[in-house]
Parts: sequence; C-alpha cells; structure tokens
Amino acid sequence: TTARHLATLLCRRFIADDPPPAAVDRVAKAYLRTNGDLREVYTALFTSPEFWSKAAAGAKVKTPFEFVVSSVRALDGHVDDPLPIARTVARMGEPLYRCQPPTGYKDTADAWVSTGALVERLRFGVALAKRQVPGVSWPDLPPQASSDPSAAIDALSPRLVPDGLSKGTKDALLKAANATPLAYPDGEQRPLD
Repeated sequence: TTARHLATLLCRRFIADDPPPAAVDRVAKAYLRTNGDLREVYTALFTSPEFWSKAAAGAKVKTPFEFVVSSVRALDGHVDDPLPIARTVARMGEPLYRCQPPTGYKDTADAWVSTGALVERLRFGVALAKRQVPGVSWPDLPPQASSDPSAAIDALSPRLVPDGLSKGTKDALLKAANATPLAYPDGEQRPLD
C-alpha cells in the first residue's frame, strides 16, 4: 500500500538502511489514521523509539553531497565558487542533477561505500582542513590553534563531533597531524580543483 511504501522510505531515510518493522508499522498507521497528514506522519517517525535508539545513531552514511555540504557548514564555511565543490561531489559518485532514474540517487550505504569513495572523502577532508578547496573559506581558528594541533583539535571537534572525541581518537588525530598529504598512485600530490 501507499502508506507502507511511504513509511518504509521515510524510515530508511531517517533511521536505517534496513528499517525496523515496528517503526515502519507505526509510521504507516499514522498515515492511514490521519488520511496522509504528513505532520502526523513525521511526528510518528521522529517520536518513535527506533529513531532515538543507539542503533540508529550513526547508522546512516551521508551521500557525497551531504558529506561535502555538512563539512563546509561545520566549519562555518562560505562558498564563493560552487564549481569546485560540485566537481568534488561528482568525483565521489553523485554528480549534481545527473541522476538517470527519476527516483533520484539512493540513500543507502551500498551506493556510497567503496574504497574509491572513501579515498575521495579523505582527500576532500584533508584539503578542506588545509584550506586547499578552491572557492571555500572559513573563519580562522583561535591564534593558538593555528600552531598547536591539540588546540586545533579542541577548537574544531565540538563543531565536527558534538558528542566529543574519545582519547584514542584524539591521540590518533594528534599522531596524524604532521602526516604528508594524500597522494595519487603515481606519487604526485594534487590539490582539489
């Protein structure tokens, strides 16, 4: 039915790639009970225990577009020239306005998780952190953070990881702070265009 189909799509989008049946049932019932009142449908979705469960936290993989946009926003960034960002999103596999099927790009991890996609995400993250993404700027860190990796991590992590970093993650970031930039297989290091 339409109610179950819509409920499945919403739960897949907001809870998990394989949506919990109880959440799908709850959302579908809200649709049927209210003759499709989307406010009530979304209320059923966002108040469901499955939406707030620990299993749902971090269960979804961001599409390339969501990943790039949320990264720039987390840094309070400003895009002066969107073309390099659009090219980056395309290299990650989601060229803007180029999806062939009318249903749009998939929002499940199988479409976005691969070795190549991960490398592109890492390249973008490193380039963004080094202010090497053309057309994108973001406010400076506090003066101490620009010379002290620990201070930089402390200044940025609340924006990027609201629940905070574990000691192990912070230690790994500090260790990698002086690593060389990611390179192409031929060894050449190229900035993002």
